[in-house]
Amino acid sequence: LKEEPIKFVNQLRCLRGIFAWVMADYKTAIQHFDTVILDPKSYMRLKVQAHIHRGEVYQAKGDRNRALADYNTAVQIDEDHPDPYLHRAQFYLSIEGLEQAIKDLEKCIELDEDFPAPWTQLVYGQYQMARTMTPSLLDQVFKNLGKMQEQFPLVGDVYALYGQVLQDQRQFSAAEEKFLEHKDWHLTMLPTKLTLLL
Repeated sequence: LKEEPIKFVNQLRCLRGIFAWVMADYKTAIQHFDTVILDPKSYMRLKVQAHIHRGEVYQAKGDRNRALADYNTAVQIDEDHPDPYLHRAQFYLSIEGLEQAIKDLEKCIELDEDFPAPWTQLVYGQYQMARTMTPSLLDQVFKNLGKMQEQFPLVGDVYALYGQVLQDQRQFSAAEEKFLEHKDWHLTMLPTKLTLLL
């Protein structure tokens, strides 16, 4: 790899790391991300992405401490970008750290309110809290579901989640309406790492 277009060289390293991760070659993936992170010529946003992806690899390996450390570092490097907060929130959701996840998702939305993924995951986390710890959150859940439907009328996850919440609340007719309301909802699902099934 030549030094001259170092920006693109390290982008390529990140892509190679992602490919190795997808292929479950975790050792190679980590090596690529390490190279990007340690290279002083890597620009800030690329280092953030390398930390996020390395965190995902550690998470896939079951190394929660190193995964969280990478997500924390990504947030520290670029506090004004929504991606690190979203990925750290997904980590917290995966270990049922609902309060921490909700805090990160709210920050993510504050930084980019037009990105639907954190909205759906925020409501998912709020609903899990309402079911298990804080029943008073249920009103906020339905308020956010209505806001999401207005703001993202073509995003399938919104209808899927709305329908599943209603179904879990035994409002079966209303749930069926939500599942059918957007005929192509199954074609516009957002790529997320967590199931919306409640």
